[in-house]
Amino acid sequence: VVGMGVIGNAIYELVKEKYYVMGVDVSSADVDRDVDVMHICFPYSGKFVDYTVDYIKKYEPGLTIIESTVLPGTTEKVYQESKRSVVHSPIRGSHEDLIHHIKKAVKYVGAPVREDALDALRYYESLGLSVRVLDSPRETEIGKLLDTTYYALCIAWHQEAKRICDRLGANFDQAVTEFNKTYNELYEGYNLKVTRPVLFPGYIGGSCLIPNVELVKSVYPSPFLEVILDSNKRFEKQSVDTKETAK
Repeated sequence: VVGMGVIGNAIYELVKEKYYVMGVDVSSADVDRDVDVMHICFPYSGKFVDYTVDYIKKYEPGLTIIESTVLPGTTEKVYQESKRSVVHSPIRGSHEDLIHHIKKAVKYVGAPVREDALDALRYYESLGLSVRVLDSPRETEIGKLLDTTYYALCIAWHQEAKRICDRLGANFDQAVTEFNKTYNELYEGYNLKVTRPVLFPGYIGGSCLIPNVELVKSVYPSPFLEVILDSNKRFEKQSVDTKETAK
């Protein structure tokens, strides 16, 4: 496991339940045995492909699995430059309970070579995971980015709803949270996909949502993305102004 952050540690704990595993905290540590599978878990950057190819050349794994959230086309570039088996399989779930969510969520796999994806499928299934192979890494790469961006968009809408409530002197919990909860209750038991997210309109921090929005924006500028970024900046400023007023 290369990159022992939140994701790397979760993968490490998962794999060690069945196999011998070694964690490398983004350094060129020596490994005293052949590497069957290498998990890439460090964050995306402009040097991500170079770093990953360097690790592949050093450890010569039978299969490299990129768990990181990356720009579309990244896995294909790693494959072309390394000429080795590589797949993309993004992590899904909350960082607070990541191992549980990895075990519960469907683990999507995409690869430039179909047989490599099937190897990853068999490997993940041996760890007890539910796995689905998609057409290519494009689907897994874009799917993860749009997944987190949609979440950020929902939070941004709740930020705007909070601003509207504040401007008009309404209680947000009653006007928004209560309405959304009872709306979902109304459709319980129906085969209708109309449930609504019930979110707290806080500032979007952390290392996933906003950075992933920025990644999507770098390849596809969109007013929807600008709405998220602008709303979050405004909410951050509002929070700072409120704290200053309280002093």
